[in-house]
Amino acid sequence: MVDTNGNGTWDGITATVNSTSKIWNIPWMITAPGNYQLTATGSNGGASSTTTRTARVILREPSGITDADSDNDGLSDVDEATVKGLPTTTSDGWSNGDVHVYYAYGKSLPTCPDSDGDGLPDGLEVGWRTASNPPTDTAADTNTDGFKNFIGDMDPPLYAVVENAGTVPGVGSLSLGDDRSRQAAGSVTDPTNPDTDGDGILDGAEDANRNGWTDGDGKTLPLNATIAQYATARPNAGDWPNNKIDSFETWTETSPTNSDSDDDGLKDGYGEDKNGNGSIDGDANLNRVYDASEAWTETNPLKKDTDGDGLPDGWELSNGLDPLDNGSDSYRTPTGNDGNSANGASGDPDNDTKTNEQEYLAGTDPKKDDRVAPVTGQGTIQIGTFSNWKPDDLLALDEYDSGGNVSDLYRTNDGYDTSRDLLSFSFRDGGDTAANGDGKLYFRADFLDLQANAWQGYVDLYVVINVGNTGAGEKALPDQVDLTTTMGWQAVVAVWGQNSGTVYADTNPANNTDNVYQDPSASGFGVVSRGIGSTGLVAAQWSSAQDACEFSINRQTLKDLGWSGDPNTLHFQVYATKDGTANSPVGAGDLTGRHDLRDTIGDDWICSDYWKDSSNISLNAKLSSWFGRGDAWNDRGKAAKVLLLAHANQALQPASFIHSLIKSSTANSPGYSRWLKVHEDNSAPVSVHFTATLASALQWASSTDATKDGPAFNLRIKTALANGWLDLLGTTYADHVLKYFPQEMNRQNVMAARVLLDGIYGSGSAQSSRSVFWPCERVLDNASLEQIRQIGFPYTFADQGRHLAKWFGRTSALGDSGYRINEVNGIRIIPIHDSASDYLTQTHDSGTAIAIRQLLSRRARSGVEDQVVTLLRDLGDMGNDTILTSYETNVRWLVNRPWVKLVTATDIAAGRVPYKGTDGQSYTTWGTANQGNNKTLTLAAKDWIDHANQESYDNWYNGSSYEEGLKNKRFLLRGSTLVPQPFGQPGVANTVSDQVWTSLSGIATSQPLSPLAQAALGASLFQTAFHNTSNSDLSKFSTGDYINPDTTTGQGLADFAKFSQAQTREAGIYGRVQQWSSSATSSTLGSSAEDIDHDRRLDARS
Repeated sequence: MVDTNGNGTWDGITATVNSTSKIWNIPWMITAPGNYQLTATGSNGGASSTTTRTARVILREPSGITDADSDNDGLSDVDEATVKGLPTTTSDGWSNGDVHVYYAYGKSLPTCPDSDGDGLPDGLEVGWRTASNPPTDTAADTNTDGFKNFIGDMDPPLYAVVENAGTVPGVGSLSLGDDRSRQAAGSVTDPTNPDTDGDGILDGAEDANRNGWTDGDGKTLPLNATIAQYATARPNAGDWPNNKIDSFETWTETSPTNSDSDDDGLKDGYGEDKNGNGSIDGDANLNRVYDASEAWTETNPLKKDTDGDGLPDGWELSNGLDPLDNGSDSYRTPTGNDGNSANGASGDPDNDTKTNEQEYLAGTDPKKDDRVAPVTGQGTIQIGTFSNWKPDDLLALDEYDSGGNVSDLYRTNDGYDTSRDLLSFSFRDGGDTAANGDGKLYFRADFLDLQANAWQGYVDLYVVINVGNTGAGEKALPDQVDLTTTMGWQAVVAVWGQNSGTVYADTNPANNTDNVYQDPSASGFGVVSRGIGSTGLVAAQWSSAQDACEFSINRQTLKDLGWSGDPNTLHFQVYATKDGTANSPVGAGDLTGRHDLRDTIGDDWICSDYWKDSSNISLNAKLSSWFGRGDAWNDRGKAAKVLLLAHANQALQPASFIHSLIKSSTANSPGYSRWLKVHEDNSAPVSVHFTATLASALQWASSTDATKDGPAFNLRIKTALANGWLDLLGTTYADHVLKYFPQEMNRQNVMAARVLLDGIYGSGSAQSSRSVFWPCERVLDNASLEQIRQIGFPYTFADQGRHLAKWFGRTSALGDSGYRINEVNGIRIIPIHDSASDYLTQTHDSGTAIAIRQLLSRRARSGVEDQVVTLLRDLGDMGNDTILTSYETNVRWLVNRPWVKLVTATDIAAGRVPYKGTDGQSYTTWGTANQGNNKTLTLAAKDWIDHANQESYDNWYNGSSYEEGLKNKRFLLRGSTLVPQPFGQPGVANTVSDQVWTSLSGIATSQPLSPLAQAALGASLFQTAFHNTSNSDLSKFSTGDYINPDTTTGQGLADFAKFSQAQTREAGIYGRVQQWSSSATSSTLGSSAEDIDHDRRLDARS
């Protein structure tokens, strides 16, 4: 209490009263610095109230001197009171001092050498090395505690300025560049915060000898050392303090800037040295080593595992175990061998047959019985077949090298860079044998382009495995790749060649590597190499055709290392190297001055070969990302959806012609049959457009040669439909252009096609898609889309490069929207990727073209999963052996990617293709790129058609200065005589098509002749108004405009179009027959002369 007059009696309480409250003032004097808890209790009769406040008393050490450096802390009064900015000149011209004063000035009190009262002088806290006298009296010790007001910093801050480049690790040169205000080395504490790292220990207690350096962390810098002398003081990389206890270091004090110096999960103060006195309570001789006569009550903040049982202090404490009891001896008592057997590495307090060490490695609770029931598994993989992998096996996707300075691949330009460019990693659990599994774990890595025999000297694959607790395990990676990981590992699988490799297994969890200078294979760490065999690598195969490596190990291999058996708890890292990473003698895959990884899945920056990244990589590179089924980073189920689309349309043709389509007589027998076999053999989903005329022609084209038999081919199509991997699209009868015909005529035509296709391929059941419509030659505008919608189809197709680009702009068409369902005017459009489709006729190194691999990689990695890449081929091309062989190669490559999922159009429309939304939830109904309603959409068609008709099909139907039109075409009647009337258009009087439709529209669809009439009309409209052209140059400017438009004059209708459309008038016969049959009886006789075939000539009827 306060005794103002010194009479030995405290001053007492004074009270003041106002209208609402009464305040008691209690004078109190505290002379010793520290934290104090003050409690006040007030009572009013029987009721009382208590309040508590915590106060911290700081000894300010006012100097009582006024001069340029009043408190003699090395900082002038003006500088302590005044913030100074960075120079306004270019940062490459800044000195270390320029940046240092920016961080140091204006942060402390000018009349107090220790502004925050933590025991460290202000000059030392901000990193001052020397002070001038005057104005600083370097001998001053205001509080006479034996520590001067100014103490020089033995580990001063060094910034990433040009003058430090080449000396201070990681500082970029003038040409490399750097953040020049970045602190690259050294340490500073906060002069305004007595506990800079917030660990519960004052900075002065942590830096107990007041030298600005955490004693034992690397080496100090002499106070007067020049930049040129830094290398002498710290010649090795490990000599530079890094605020981390490395294996070759012995710290004697905790760090004031790292709240958990020993990285055991407990803060130095609040968790370990709880009273903040800088020592272990109970450690009588203060040597931080437990002796038999001692009884400790605190753990050692400089030792991760105080009791030496192999279990970190923080893990033990958080899991209800005693970090001062190793199961054999309790450090809490001076008595020896008095430990509790439930503690320590071999304890099993929950009696689940798993030791505490196993629980620690697996990341499970040692106080909870968490035994894993036998896992059923996801099925066996036959190593070497590279088949049966599914999107659910996928764990992680990775970027491919896109060239330039931004690269995730270290390129050697040895011809095998793409063979080391990782794209994905997949994992499957074959299941526990006790649950009818096969007892194996399967792994697969896909590469951009794994070249033949690349595994013989040019690529090695490594998979780093943690069995549950990512904080536990080895940190240095094997085979001298000169890199560490932040995810501890229990196993690393190395695959070097065909059935060649090893499993590095950590059999001593109590002693682990923690820095790049350690070799995990060295004695003491317990890492053993297990080659091909039951305890190591079971099987491993590489395939250049499949651009992948797959391998397997036994489940027991990981269970022996602490795995619980739950596949969801495994964590992985994956990287590729070039063979020969040894440092001595130097191997072919060793990279001087940096680690040896060429690509990783994740952590892309550490494999950059851009020269400006090299310093940062050398200093800071670590594998720091991992993935697994239970991790936040998890690409499981992601896939690029690919819709293979096949189009075939033929007029009614002779059987011999159809036989040649099914199986060509040329070498290797290309044709429809071999195309279908590709899909049959691979169960590869495909959406097919067959017109009714083609299906009919196939059904009629029987043959004694079963390989050419049309009905047999149709039966295979029927079987594929029943098996669900073939999808038959909605169609017109013979692929006519909707735009030029009335809605009802089109509807009846589509219904007639549906009835015929259902009859052939479904025995009358629905087989032709009711949801997705194929538009002839993709001739589409807003009116055509509305016709399709009115007929009843919610989906149709349009080309990315023609329709979407014209209608919605190139930015939309080429971005994510170009791969999504585009909804406009109430109809949904599945994009056909016309440019990408051309690559189906190409291959690369026994696989699909590189451009397609890259496209699919981008689509798989996109954050929007309801996307599809639609690749179209005309089945007419399948008669070409070269094209068909390329197609076969592409399908085999696509169907065997875990990150590629083949789908059909109807499956998308029916909600049978699940995906994850951007919110992480699972959906089946695909979203759309909404392009608006009531939009006027210009007429467009597929690329060849657009080019040939000057980008308007009207020029073919109506005619133009370049082409004759169908509308005004008068076909030959006989000899040179023409039909008197032009073909015209329904709704245009005195034209053939109008008269025929008028005749047929009177036939009710329920009438027996209706299907025959519709079939006759439909077949005659085959490839409406199609023309020949001599200009097939489809090259374009970057804007999409044709470089060489087709402006050839005199272009006429194609012969097959003329032949078909000339037959349209014959369909009118059925209208008159139906009219007669509707009124005729068995006794009706009569005759008349009428023009029933619309040639303006009278025909006899009786």
